[in-house]
Amino acid sequence: MEKIIEKLQKLKTLSERGEWGEAVNAKRMLEKFLCKYNLTLDDLSSEIPKKRVFKANFDDGSMAVLFMCACKILELKKVKSLYQRPNERNKVYAELTDLEYAEMTQFYDFHKKNFAKERKRVLVEFEQAYQAKHDLYATRNDDDEKPKRQHSAEEIMRIVRLAQSLEDVFYHKQLKE
Repeated sequence: MEKIIEKLQKLKTLSERGEWGEAVNAKRMLEKFLCKYNLTLDDLSSEIPKKRVFKANFDDGSMAVLFMCACKILELKKVKSLYQRPNERNKVYAELTDLEYAEMTQFYDFHKKNFAKERKRVLVEFEQAYQAKHDLYATRNDDDEKPKRQHSAEEIMRIVRLAQSLEDVFYHKQLKE
């Protein structure tokens, strides 16, 4: 939280006292931030909490990311005060000041996007690891060979480690009597 407050205070000071070009740029950056989070300069010093809403979903992992971010950014008593309404499963409510909300929103948005990107990558690698572990490849026909995407050494090592971590299970064809 202190990082955002310090940054905004520096921008405000620079916009008031800086040289012409940097003052204009600092003012523009400050206004952009305030506009993005629907804040005013007076809100920056306000300590009055307001009801805030965060959208998150259990299915895509964003709910877990939201709580991880809350634990990192907010005080413990504020994390404990997060709540959901029974009929609104994909919304989390919190009583936060304007600055807390701005900091939490910025942090959560960054990690939500990054989590989704990493989750997608890991899922693709998991599918490849499962295919390799259980030798689920099509019978080769050299006439139909298509060029395959080249994996980096790092990707190959992640896939190999993932394949090694999978359980050793074997399919046994059931014979009917």
